[in-house]
Amino acid sequence: FAYTANYSANTISMYTVDPATGVLSANGTVSMTNPFTVLADPLGRFLYATSETTSSGRIFVINQITGTLEPAGTFSAGANPTGIYRQGGFAYVVNTGDATVSTYRADRTSGALSSIDTTAASSNPYRMAFGPGGRFAYVAQSGTNTIAQYTVNAQTGVLTSIGAVASGGNNPFDVAAHPSGSFVYTTNNSMASVSMLSVNADGTLTANGTISAGTSPFYALAHPSGRFLYVANFGGTTISMYTVDQSTGALTSIGSVAAGTSPYYLATEISGRFVYAANDGSASVSMYRVDMNTGELLSIGTVAAGTLSRSITVVSF
Repeated sequence: FAYTANYSANTISMYTVDPATGVLSANGTVSMTNPFTVLADPLGRFLYATSETTSSGRIFVINQITGTLEPAGTFSAGANPTGIYRQGGFAYVVNTGDATVSTYRADRTSGALSSIDTTAASSNPYRMAFGPGGRFAYVAQSGTNTIAQYTVNAQTGVLTSIGAVASGGNNPFDVAAHPSGSFVYTTNNSMASVSMLSVNADGTLTANGTISAGTSPFYALAHPSGRFLYVANFGGTTISMYTVDQSTGALTSIGSVAAGTSPYYLATEISGRFVYAANDGSASVSMYRVDMNTGELLSIGTVAAGTLSRSITVVSF
């Protein structure tokens, strides 16, 4: 199953996924006020969605047979929550409006989120990623051109700041961690580039240069194999594609592929055979098959979504 957050349509679109071809088929919608980010839990039992204008989020139970969503509760967040993440038994929400990260304990049975802590970030934080073994966390802070660095307490989930590092570009919007935990990448929205950083033993980051992307890159997706990286270029109609040097983390461009208007968010499933792009400007989802030898994305069509589709998540199949 797959789901998109349709901000202006005030809906979440539901899809079934053909496991052989990766093609999505529409499966109805549920209503929600200005959903910004949707996230399925690691076992595919619950869906979490943040509402940017209400400082809150909703929890849904995923029907394991049909993929439809049933309301299962709400949770409070900070101002303008723009990203939600799961790591171990905890959940985290990045709140752009008040520059904080909310931490929650996730109930494994009900999916309910219980607030634990709120951690300060810097101006305009947007996206978050976790480093090796979930021991470290990173938040892209577009207002200060930095990446906030934190340690993560394995028992409590609480974040502790270990400082910030210059992102190497302007207006970093997203941060993506390589599956090995050795490298981190940020999209520089106003520089049309991607910064490459290595992870030190203490969790701090060291910048290793930049590589060109398309216009206004927003979201970065590290392929589960660690061999490829994809970037959604919000200011245009393309997705940039890269191979990843497994020793250094350096990116090499392998070109770009056409998407819809203003691709905002990218998602894959656990095998990495397929990639999906939520197109904010054309209310659609672009679907791709991944060439596992080259990393190239091969179009397998598009499917309609709601207005201002800003996020997509896939339940592994």
